[in-house]
Amino acid sequence: MLDLVAANIDPEVFGSDATRFDPHRELSDSARPAGVAFGGGPHMCIGRSMAAGFRAGATDAPSGMLPQLLRGLVAAGVRLDPTNPPVLRQDTLRANFDIFPIVFEPTASSI
Repeated sequence: MLDLVAANIDPEVFGSDATRFDPHRELSDSARPAGVAFGGGPHMCIGRSMAAGFRAGATDAPSGMLPQLLRGLVAAGVRLDPTNPPVLRQDTLRANFDIFPIVFEPTASSI
């Protein structure tokens, strides 16, 4: 089994703070911007560029649907619900959530 979660937070590839979300993280030349979630070589996901927007040799920020959606949510003030933490599913070995409650707390820039 390939553990995508472990592979995508490997401190040898992504640094000692690999488990912390950091969209501005400096990556080594050997690290893929989207980790291994989209596969590689002949088995690369055909929707990778549409979903993430990473292009070979690109130096700008990802421009796909998922980064745009996340930027929009963050700009609108999305936050984890402090009174209702996320709950992992118990019927799988993968880190999938049963619930992932969020709230919107508009900031001055999102109003």
